[in-house]
This record gives sequence, C-alpha cells and structure tokens, in this order.
Amino acid sequence: MPGDFFYARGQLDEEGYLNADGVWVNIVNLTGSLELSSDRGTGQLMLPDKRIYHVHMTPQVESWLAGAQVDGSASLPASSSAAQVVGAWDEATGTIDVTTCWA
Repeated sequence: MPGDFFYARGQLDEEGYLNADGVWVNIVNLTGSLELSSDRGTGQLMLPDKRIYHVHMTPQVESWLAGAQVDGSASLPASSSAAQVVGAWDEATGTIDVTTCWA
C-alpha cells in the first residue's frame, strides 16, 4: 500500500474501464508532536492547536530522521516533539494511514 490514494465512484464499461462520476482525494499533510506505540505501528499526532489524530504507520512508510532516510517506522523514536506526516485520511476509522513521516 505505498504512496498516496484517490477514490472514485462510477460504473465499469464493457471493456472494464471505470467511467467515474466522482473522484476525490483524502490526503493530509500535518505537523505536530508524534507519540508512537512500542511496536511503532500506531500512535497519536497532536497538532499545535491541541487537536489529536490517531495514526497508523503503513508497513511501507517512508521514514526520515534528522534529514536521513531510515528503515520504516521501527527506526523512528517513540516520541518526537516535531514531526510531519503525509498520508491518507481514512474516513471509516477516523485515522491517518501514514505513507511518509519526518521526525
């Protein structure tokens, strides 16, 4: 599941192509304090205005620490006072599926 996501609604035609009635993206790019679980798979992002978002670190997350790319979310610190996450907003669960994280 690497990369960002878009969603579409429509009908398949006879050749299997989607004739879209609507297309939308739910991509977020947020900065705040990041607290990750011990397995680094889930956590919370608190924005400067104190709003809290639950995050899910996708297995293929691109992770950056102090400007250098590291190997997935397992290499990120459990707590970071300055983190930026990019990912897809999952409306069904109210979480952010993070695809890129800078800490």
